[in-house]
Amino acid sequence: MAKTGSTSIQVTMAAVGRRDGFAFVQAGAANAAKALAIAFMDNPLEFPAVKRLGMSPKALQAERSNVLEQFGVILASGAETFLLSTEMLSQFDKQTLRALRRWLLERVDAIQLIGYVRPIRSYLDSMFSQSLRNGNGSFDLAQRYPGFRDRLHKLEVVFGKGNVLYRTFDPLTLREGCVVQDLAEFVGLQLVPGEVQRVNDGLSKDASSLLYAYRKLGPGYGVGPKVVAENIRLAQRLQALQGPKLRLARHLVDPLLQAQVDDLAWVEGRLGRSIAGEAAVAPDGDTVSSEEDLLTFSHSTLVWLADQSAAPADVYARILSGRAQDVADAMEALRHLPAPGHRRAERRSRGARPVHPAVRPAT
Repeated sequence: MAKTGSTSIQVTMAAVGRRDGFAFVQAGAANAAKALAIAFMDNPLEFPAVKRLGMSPKALQAERSNVLEQFGVILASGAETFLLSTEMLSQFDKQTLRALRRWLLERVDAIQLIGYVRPIRSYLDSMFSQSLRNGNGSFDLAQRYPGFRDRLHKLEVVFGKGNVLYRTFDPLTLREGCVVQDLAEFVGLQLVPGEVQRVNDGLSKDASSLLYAYRKLGPGYGVGPKVVAENIRLAQRLQALQGPKLRLARHLVDPLLQAQVDDLAWVEGRLGRSIAGEAAVAPDGDTVSSEEDLLTFSHSTLVWLADQSAAPADVYARILSGRAQDVADAMEALRHLPAPGHRRAERRSRGARPVHPAVRPAT
């Protein structure tokens, strides 16, 4: 599932590549999602990550051949164990999964799936920010709920229930508290000290607030290879805005979990433990309680955005006013800057009107 250290897994395993009977399977990106969609979906453009690339049918067909060739070369390399990784596998339909299974079983002896599932409250916190990165500007939490049974049961149907192993993404139960080491042990791979690459691509609450304003009021994610790169670069810039992570208030999450009690019971039965309750949940005063909270920007956050977006003096002052549309416009300017690190001289801030430490959006 998403938000279970998958990027760290993929980056680490891609760096290992092949060793001692082990081989990591990839075609370009270490995350196999787009490659699998292109290779095995009847209509890859139904997959959002592929659709955004804006590829022509001819280009898609060429890329499908390229992916299958790269996969095939690795699977013919003589290794004993192959690992392919993506947190998007459970989003494919049964037809795509069956096509993948048939193709793989022509080249390997057996297939086993190991899936990590994160406790639901921290998953929703983290997924809210992640979905903003992916272009979702809605405050509707139900859109972020994963639907465990719908996603995971089809894997059991296609690959066999006995071939699907579930693990809880919990440092207390993972080997050395690390999901990468845990998976490496499962596939029989020895990682040397320092080899695990820990990647934390999460955004702070302040960064998430800026991105929420942009997704809600900006021009949208867009389509084409250029816009994919722009959105990735924008998220990378926002990672520099440090601070506490986004946490959702209990009064927002509890009704959703109550509505999904049967689905949670299903996945908890597979895991053999509860994932619905967590002891370390921040009090509501430290959390996002409403959409208005997300559209409330601290003075330091507004200054950071005005600096980073290279705003002229008049625009700089408008950004500091805290109006959500001005924030979205500044984010659009930031998106199109060529590289991180652009800052203008502090003189731009001279003449900007003072603001309170927390600024409510203008109505």
